Amino acid sequence: ILRDSPLPPSPEPVRLDSWKGNGLVRTSTGRLLYEHPSNAERTEWRAFQCSGTVVTEPVTGRSIILTASHCAYERRRKSFARNVLFIPSHEVPSEDIRTFGCAQSPFGCWAPNLAVVPDGYANGGKALPLSFEYSFYVVSDEDAYIGPNILPTDALDEQVGSMPIKFDSPITGPSNEGSFTYGVGYPNGFDPTLMYCSRTLSNYSTSNLFLKTCGLSVGVSGGPLLQNYDADTQSGEIVSVFSFMVRTNSSDGLAGPDLDTDHAKCAFDFAQSVSLENIPESDGDAGVVVAGCE
Repeated sequence: ILRDSPLPPSPEPVRLDSWKGNGLVRTSTGRLLYEHPSNAERTEWRAFQCSGTVVTEPVTGRSIILTASHCAYERRRKSFARNVLFIPSHEVPSEDIRTFGCAQSPFGCWAPNLAVVPDGYANGGKALPLSFEYSFYVVSDEDAYIGPNILPTDALDEQVGSMPIKFDSPITGPSNEGSFTYGVGYPNGFDPTLMYCSRTLSNYSTSNLFLKTCGLSVGVSGGPLLQNYDADTQSGEIVSVFSFMVRTNSSDGLAGPDLDTDHAKCAFDFAQSVSLENIPESDGDAGVVVAGCE
């Protein structure tokens, strides 16, 4: 997929702007719609929005979406999300109409089969385990598409493309070449427009990364942080996902987990091999908490 419209500034710090390219960043990144329970009995549910990205993997028969863990699992209720829809390249059909309809999006909607969540997030104690704020949705090649069009393939990743996860150490620091990073997602205040921020990536802690002065907001959780941007394919390598905001007197921006960990790679490997048979149909149970990856 080659560019056919202007590229974002590169490399130039941007606090907030719309993504203007039409390559893999746009097609493989999408909005996630889902519901979490609001009571322990799972009789009441609330709708939420996040972002996610189709990621590159070698297996057939499925596609994998990377997002933030809180977009897939509700820790207090010990529940996976229900009624999940992934809308790649979600766009506004006109300036006056904002819609979440599958028919209005160029690639329709896709319904994941289950979520894969690291045990370090699901059972990580009272404090939010930010270093485990990554999870995966697995989408079967069969019966996942929802939309009006007849597609040339039933595989999500073949239809929209994918971007690779970089499990090696990300480059951080203003003096290091290659540390310039794009953060991309769908903030609620700009429904449904793909937005981005960009600047040098830094370390927020030993296990989390930080894009300072990033102006993206609620709804971009799960959106990718990209390095090694390729202008021809408009693609990059995913080094993290947005998972939490930082708003203090001394600093503001968005942060996410460093994926250069054994447990992140282990959870990703599990998502590639987990069975898509006999998935529980009860609300809140369509997923697997992956233990033994820590």
